[in-house]
Amino acid sequence: MPTHLSRATSRFKAVLAGCLSAALSVSAFAAADRRNEINSERQELQQRIKTLQNDISKTEASRHDVSDRLRSTEQAISASQQKLHSLSAQRQALEQQIAQTNNQLAELEQHIQARQQDLRVVLQRHASNGESDTLKQMLSGRDPAQISRDVHLMRLLSKSEAQLINNMRADLAQQKLLKDELQQKRDALAQIESQQRDERDRLGKQRNDHKTVLNQLSTDLQTRRQTVQALQHDDQRLAKLIDGLNRIAKQKAAEEARREARRKQEAERLAKLEAQKQAKQRGKAGKQTSVAKEEQTAPPEKAATDKVAKQSNEVLPEKQTSRGNFGQLKGQLRLPARGEITHRFGQARPGGGPNWRGVFIHANSGEVRAVAGGDVVFADWLRGYGNLIIIDHGDGYLTIYGNNEGLLKSVGDKINMGDTIATIGNSGGNEESGLYFELRRGGEAQDPMRWAKAQ
Repeated sequence: MPTHLSRATSRFKAVLAGCLSAALSVSAFAAADRRNEINSERQELQQRIKTLQNDISKTEASRHDVSDRLRSTEQAISASQQKLHSLSAQRQALEQQIAQTNNQLAELEQHIQARQQDLRVVLQRHASNGESDTLKQMLSGRDPAQISRDVHLMRLLSKSEAQLINNMRADLAQQKLLKDELQQKRDALAQIESQQRDERDRLGKQRNDHKTVLNQLSTDLQTRRQTVQALQHDDQRLAKLIDGLNRIAKQKAAEEARREARRKQEAERLAKLEAQKQAKQRGKAGKQTSVAKEEQTAPPEKAATDKVAKQSNEVLPEKQTSRGNFGQLKGQLRLPARGEITHRFGQARPGGGPNWRGVFIHANSGEVRAVAGGDVVFADWLRGYGNLIIIDHGDGYLTIYGNNEGLLKSVGDKINMGDTIATIGNSGGNEESGLYFELRRGGEAQDPMRWAKAQ
C-alpha cells in the first residue's frame, strides 16, 4: 500500500510540475505579447504625431519665414544635448560598475592572501611529518598505533593541500576574469569620455552657428515678433497642435477602452468556463462581481488678467514615481524651472496680440523638470516656440515646455514627476533666454500659477 501511495504521489507531483511549467510558459508569452503591443502603440503614436506635424506645415501661410532658418541649428543643438545626456547616464552607470568590480577584486585578493597563508601552514606540516616514509616508520620500532595515526594525518594533510591548491587556482582564475572585465569597462569608459569631448566640441560649434544665424536675422526676428499677426499665427499654430494632440489622445483612449473591453470579455469568458468547471467538480456555483469606476471633472479656469509683481522660483519638482489624478494636484505642483517669472498668464503683450497663455521663467541656463508624471506626446521644433516638449497627464491635461535649448526625451517616453526633460535656452527666435510653460485641459489654457507655486 505505501508503494502505491508513493507512486500516486509521484504522478501527482509530475502533473503539478507540468501544469506550473505550462502556466509559466503562458505567462511568459503573455508578457512578450504585451511588450510587443506597447512597442507597436508607441510607433503608431509617433507616426500620428509626425502626420500631425506635416499637416500643420502644409497649412502654413509662409514657408520662408525667418524663424524656419533657425530650425536646423536649434534641432542640431537639441540632438547634441540629448546625446550628451545619454552619454552621461552611460558613464555614470559604468563608473558604478567599475567601483563594484574594484570592491569584488579587493575582497577576492584578501581571500587569496588568506588561502596562501593556509597553504603555507599545510606545506610546513607536510614537510615536518613527511620526512620519513611509512616503511621507515614501521622499522623504527615505534608504537604501531602511533605510526598508524601519523600515516592517517599525512593523508589528511595531502587531501587538504590538494583542496587548497584547487581553491587557489579557482580564485586566481576568478581574479583574472575580474581584471579583464575591469579593463573592458575602463576601455568603454574612455571611449564614452572621448565621445563626450567630441560632442561638447560639436555642441560648441553649433552654438556659435546659432549665434551667427541670430545675428544675421536679428532685425527680421525683432520685427517679426513685434508683429501682432505673427504672434497670432504662433498662438494659432500651438492651438492647432494641441487640438490635434487631443484628438490623438481621444482616439488612443477609445482604442484602449475597446482593447480593455475585449480583455474583460475574454477574462469573463474564461472565468465563466472555470466557474462551470468548478461547479461540476464541487457542485457549487461561481459568482461574478463588477466594479464601477467614477471620474471627476473640473470646470475650466478663467484668465487672470491682473498684473502681478515679478517673482522668482528656486525650488524644482522632486522626483516621484507614483502617478495619481492630475486634477488632484492643483495648488501642489512646483514650477518646472528655476528663474524669474517675467510674464504671467493673462497679461497683455506690450505690442498687442494674444495675451500670455502661460508663464515665462527667465533663466540663462538650467534644467527643465516635469511637473507631474505622464507620457511625452510631442518633442520637436515648432515655429515660435523652438524646441518644444508636451506631456500628456491624462484626463485631457497637457503641460507645455517651450523655447528649450535641448530636448532630452522623445515621443512615447514615460515620464515621472521631477524627471529632467529639457535644458533651458532661447530657441524659436526668442530674444529672452528661459522657459515658456503652459498648462491646458481639453485645449483650454489654465493659469499655471493656480496649479504651481513659486518657492
